[in-house]
Amino acid sequence: MRIAAALLLLVTLGLLDAAACPPPGPCNKYRQFPVEAQPMMYRRAVRATPPARFDRRALARFLTAAAWIPETSAPVPGTVPARTVRFVAADQVERTTDRAVIVRQLERRNGTTYVEIDGVFFSLEQCRDGRRASSCLTRVGPLPDVERTTKRFSTPP
Repeated sequence: MRIAAALLLLVTLGLLDAAACPPPGPCNKYRQFPVEAQPMMYRRAVRATPPARFDRRALARFLTAAAWIPETSAPVPGTVPARTVRFVAADQVERTTDRAVIVRQLERRNGTTYVEIDGVFFSLEQCRDGRRASSCLTRVGPLPDVERTTKRFSTPP
């Protein structure tokens, strides 16, 4: 009898609505956080051309030397503008108003350098800012496959 009464009490309590955080309340349950716009391209704030050869240390130095300004096409309703990106080394992260991105994955495939920002790859290429040469990171999505040459080894005698 006691077990049936305890079971009945638990079922009735389970069916009641939990009013721990009503909609106008102070908790974050119903709060909608703004979504940041996804830029298609970043332009380097200080004009410079990318390094000619693929050297991880030189590329990391080039990326961290200046801020990267996002360029979006048109604002999407419900999103906030993308913030300026500043690349940092993993051991040199600081608090800034810019968005800090750790230099993690740099790839060189088929003559193009790819930089990873939040799981999305951007190609590092030279572009024009007016009449002057500058550098841009353009969104490419997934990385292309590496082209293999048909003859990798010399033919035996």
